[in-house]
Amino acid sequence: MKKLATILILISINSFATDYQKDKIDYFVHGQPLNDSLKTINVFMCFIKKGMLGGSLVNAGPYNVLTDSVGCNNSFEQDKDQKGSGGGEGQDGTEVEVTETQYNTAIFDVKASVGNPFTAQIWSEINIGSTDSRFLPTNVYYDYSISRLPCSALDEDVTPNPGVNCSKYGNLKLDFTYTPSVDNWSTIQPAFAHLGLDEKDKTVGLGMIEIQDNSINYKAHAGTNTFNLNLQADGNVVKGIFERFISPGQNNPAWQLGYMFYADDVKNFYCKKYKYAKILIYKFPFPTTPAGIINPNAEAYDFMSPENKWGPKAIDNYQNYITISPVTNATQYWKTNIITANPFEYEEICYSTEKTNALRLVTEYGLYDSAGSRIELPNKPHTISATASGANDFPGGQMYVYASEYGVYMPHRYRAHFTPEVTTWKNNDPTASASEKAKQYTLKQNFIQADKITLSYIALDDVHKQSIRMWFYDDHWNTEFKNLGFCGIDNLDKDGNACTSYREYEGYYDKDLENDGNPATKGGFVFTHGMSCNNGPCVETALDKKFENSQWLSTMVKGVAPHTYTRHLHAWNHDARSHLAISTETLQNPSSNSSVNGIKVEKNEQVAIEDLPATLYCIERCLSPAALNDTYDALIAAGVAISNPENDQSWLKTSISGNVDRAPISSPYFDVGPYIKASEVNGAGELEYDRVAPFGAAEWTRSNASGQWEDGILGGGTGNGDDGKVVQYNQAGGVLSVGGQALTFDAANVNKLQQIQNMFGLLNGSQVLVQPNNSIETGAYWGFGMGRLFDAAGLAQATCEKTFQVYDNANADEYDYRPGWSQADNLAAPRYCVNKVHRGAVTTWYNIRLVSQPNYDLIDPDTGKRKIFDKPIVLDFTVPSTDAYPTSEHGKKLKLSYYGKGTRLDGVPMEFKDITTGLPWDGTAANMAYIRGLDKFEIPAGTEVTKTDDLGNVTTYKLKPLMGHAYLKPIDKSVALNLIGGGATEIPYDTTISISDRSVLRDVSPNGTAENSIGPKPTSTVINNGSPCVVDGVHNKTDTACAKTLTQ
Repeated sequence: MKKLATILILISINSFATDYQKDKIDYFVHGQPLNDSLKTINVFMCFIKKGMLGGSLVNAGPYNVLTDSVGCNNSFEQDKDQKGSGGGEGQDGTEVEVTETQYNTAIFDVKASVGNPFTAQIWSEINIGSTDSRFLPTNVYYDYSISRLPCSALDEDVTPNPGVNCSKYGNLKLDFTYTPSVDNWSTIQPAFAHLGLDEKDKTVGLGMIEIQDNSINYKAHAGTNTFNLNLQADGNVVKGIFERFISPGQNNPAWQLGYMFYADDVKNFYCKKYKYAKILIYKFPFPTTPAGIINPNAEAYDFMSPENKWGPKAIDNYQNYITISPVTNATQYWKTNIITANPFEYEEICYSTEKTNALRLVTEYGLYDSAGSRIELPNKPHTISATASGANDFPGGQMYVYASEYGVYMPHRYRAHFTPEVTTWKNNDPTASASEKAKQYTLKQNFIQADKITLSYIALDDVHKQSIRMWFYDDHWNTEFKNLGFCGIDNLDKDGNACTSYREYEGYYDKDLENDGNPATKGGFVFTHGMSCNNGPCVETALDKKFENSQWLSTMVKGVAPHTYTRHLHAWNHDARSHLAISTETLQNPSSNSSVNGIKVEKNEQVAIEDLPATLYCIERCLSPAALNDTYDALIAAGVAISNPENDQSWLKTSISGNVDRAPISSPYFDVGPYIKASEVNGAGELEYDRVAPFGAAEWTRSNASGQWEDGILGGGTGNGDDGKVVQYNQAGGVLSVGGQALTFDAANVNKLQQIQNMFGLLNGSQVLVQPNNSIETGAYWGFGMGRLFDAAGLAQATCEKTFQVYDNANADEYDYRPGWSQADNLAAPRYCVNKVHRGAVTTWYNIRLVSQPNYDLIDPDTGKRKIFDKPIVLDFTVPSTDAYPTSEHGKKLKLSYYGKGTRLDGVPMEFKDITTGLPWDGTAANMAYIRGLDKFEIPAGTEVTKTDDLGNVTTYKLKPLMGHAYLKPIDKSVALNLIGGGATEIPYDTTISISDRSVLRDVSPNGTAENSIGPKPTSTVINNGSPCVVDGVHNKTDTACAKTLTQ
């Protein structure tokens, strides 16, 4: 279980320690309601710790603090992206919903004097302007004091002296109060209707946290944050009681559940036991409850009255209020009807709290140089701010948004309060240099994002022991795949025996594999698991399949010599996060990294539109400005109609009740690319083949060919996309255009897009028809990408090979025959082939994406161009062959990506397990909510990694895990009793400990009494002219007014 002493670190005055020494390692344990109680405390403490800065601004006067709304919550929340995994083929191109980062402001007034506690009065505004029911616009008021630190929070060079300079949990008090900052909470959250929560600045909830050396007392009336707690420690033993809050379903009451707990920090176990249940009444009688089921003799109740401390009434017999309720004894009802029927509810359960037994996921590693200094990206993404124009209720009249390599997403609430290319914005990163903070940035609307891709090659042997996933589902090659030793897609092996087929296989490449009986050939693939990935986390089944490169080459082949074709092998490299397209030449020459024999590696660089070549050429998925705007006209109109339930429509049906199908929206692309055009089939819809002279009569035809793949795109046309030939785009002054039309949204669509508050909600589920193969795109809420674009040299590299001979007497000096074209077009040059690009003939190209979100470029005043942000630091790490790592991972060469402090280290191998058992998911649908992505191993603190720059220079760094999630392993109660010893037959819970009553709560908002209230928020006395002195826990020492430190 989470050690309390490490989570309540509030003020830490570090002087001479290095970053490596100062940075603490911290895990939060999930799946434990007790820890949910502590999590709520931790989120408060995290926010206060970030704002107080270890007391650096004590007695400086009120100062502004800017914090990411989800930063502290994310430290203690499970990452939803780590819950399960889809198939291997979807891992490298997923489009995601664009979400905004909400920044909250708070005024801190921190004071201290000799012999007295540190105190802080805090006025916080959160979720300002939000219309999301999860993030209600709220004012929160805090009255805080601390007189003693937890011993574990002291600097490493300070000797703990419990009772003198520290104690087990420290000594502090925090009172807090909530008030709405708007008058329409029930509009934002309909579940709040009729509760009286639609009055701005009215007290709606409050709470208290009190820590006194060896005890923690938490009492709150704060909705879903109501996890009440009373914890008492005696040496290494911790006992107490906590309450869970269970949100009600529709027309059902809320529940409050009480559990006793017992933990031993030395013997490393924790047990909890159900004690009681209560039903919570907030308002009685409730206006929408049918009169016939209300007990008229029951006492009325309103939780919003001050005498009730803004809290619900806890009752045992709900039938006394609602006559048809089956609940006459809440405690017994929950035990009999809920615990016994739910396999994940327990009357009593115990867990091991040994770190080595826990399932873990590290969410943040620190990176340090040899001296122990933390490594940061000098040009990392950051917040920017500007003064809003017009009437607004933004804190201090300021707008705060986040700028990154993906641009600046502008929340709906800000869009009417600034002028693009006029309003000036400043860098709010406290670590930014003075010159950087002095810059006056502007925002330029730009729906286009661009990357430059450069191709290089590695040898197959370079992926030795790296984790890969191979996918196979190909009826054409089914016989050969069986002969290789696998189960066919028909669930039969090569001998006709029944077997289980998988579409995906998990394993690794072993350059030393010897499997064919010939020691002269080595190297091949080992697969240890078959994967079933059907609309959920993949289910692993252990197997043992392996083959050498030589066996693939001799088995996965068709045709008769010399006209044979060997199937390529396709896999996903988990460790390098890249696709492996392994050709015949690669398998024949596994140690070669030449362009002929090696595996392609793509280097991605962000590029400003102004830095694109003046001319770019497109041969597939070429966006048309006119078609793009027609597509979004139709999408938005359909989305608006579908959003009105009275219209009886969906993205699949124009009439749901009438079962009338909706046709896909038309394509935003020019009719250009490697596929058969509608104009290339005959009147009967057939594609004619006329390969042999004399020409003029088809030898055969193919039906239903329109839209199907057929390579070959002619050059030499207008370049405007109107003739099916290569499309030419021009770039001038940061504007990309084709045929004189800018590639962007027209004014009408820009206006419509600006008005949409939730693009994902409006367009999710839409279907757009694109080619080839009459495919359906479903990501219009995100935007559309283009095919690869080339400069003149890249286009030349994409020229088709001449291997055909029909039209003249020379041998193999013509392009391959292209059905659907005239003889003249078949003879025309130049012709370009997408397959040449896929085979690696083109070494440099550009990726262009047009996004539908209201996106802006951050324009650097020094260059007049879009600001370019740093890419992550790519680190090389070879997994040591030690007990700290699973044997299956030994020797693997990993590429790890470091994005800076506060982010996950990408590239650490993961696996998906059931957190209730610690075992791989067995496919049971009922358990899907308990599947999590977990690290296969944790890299220990001090482990060395290296970075190699473009010149081959190698720098050595060291890593340290800092934060993560953990899941406890259940143990039998008998194991816990044995650990207690002394012949114990029951866990010795303390049944006398109870939750504090509501009398301990204080209203510290301006609505409270003179004795309790911290008063109105300071305005004129805020230092630094109201600009932030702290941003996301980092001290702004650049601005003189904020530069004060505790030692001054």
